[in-house]
Amino acid sequence: MPSLRTLLFLLLFLLLFLLLFLLLSAASFSLAGEPLPGTQPLTAEGDLSVQMVDGIHRWLQKEWICIGEARDGLWMKDTVSVENWPEIAVTRRSELARIIGTLDERHPGALQVVADAGAAPMQPHAAGSTTGAD
Repeated sequence: MPSLRTLLFLLLFLLLFLLLFLLLSAASFSLAGEPLPGTQPLTAEGDLSVQMVDGIHRWLQKEWICIGEARDGLWMKDTVSVENWPEIAVTRRSELARIIGTLDERHPGALQVVADAGAAPMQPHAAGSTTGAD
């Protein structure tokens, strides 16, 4: 059986814990109704997910139009002569190669097989191509 002093200590501890809990609860309830600085409460009505998807759809439509207009300005249109097309195509292809990073020099010779240790060996197939073993 605990002593009287231990029981009083536990009772005091519980009272202090309860008092602290009540003070923190009161503080949080008083702050719950006030919006943060620079913000406003959300007062929109209806299905917010539908409103969000509609807004995303409107934004994507505007971006689609802007990107199309910007692309038209980037293309060097030469509608006057068909003879100039091969030269323009070479310029566009080289620009595309630069953008996607295919400017590395190609080395002739056999392909190098890179595989995990313990992977199934490569099996020859028609026309000299190889694939992993089935």
